[in-house]
Amino acid sequence: MKKRLPSLLVCFCLFALSGAAQSRKPPLVIANRAALFTKLIADLSLDEANELFRRYRPDLKLVRVSRNRHEPGLQDSLLRVSTAADQLQFSKNRYKAMLLGGKFSSTKVSFAGMRVGVAQDVFCRTLRLQPGHDTYVVRDGEENFLQLTFRFSGGKLKQVEYDMLVPLESID
Repeated sequence: MKKRLPSLLVCFCLFALSGAAQSRKPPLVIANRAALFTKLIADLSLDEANELFRRYRPDLKLVRVSRNRHEPGLQDSLLRVSTAADQLQFSKNRYKAMLLGGKFSSTKVSFAGMRVGVAQDVFCRTLRLQPGHDTYVVRDGEENFLQLTFRFSGGKLKQVEYDMLVPLESID
């Protein structure tokens, strides 16, 4: 019996570890709900990007300047923001600013009226999403050009990522 005890203990530990590893649910991906995506990016949209640009203005750093390929008389600036809580990338010309990507861990930006730190149950209830996932991925709909990723830890929203899935240069 003494010889079987260590092997039984090893089997139990392996079973327990595999069960713990499987307890995390995979990301919930919502791809074809354009209305939900539009509601979530209201503070990041093209109409609001100039306001977002002004909000982060003290932290902006110029990366490069290039000629606008659609209107050669315009210059486009690529700018980056890197704070302790947020990292963003903008394209800006004299008429408008456009958010190219970002990671938000501060409460400067809201998503459908909710900010980083909101309880997961409130988030899921407000957006009518299935609870219990650590990560929620929302894409812009049929085209899948843009994506928001919401990461939760300890029942609270910890980080939101905004990504362009298709490079800006390939969109005409």
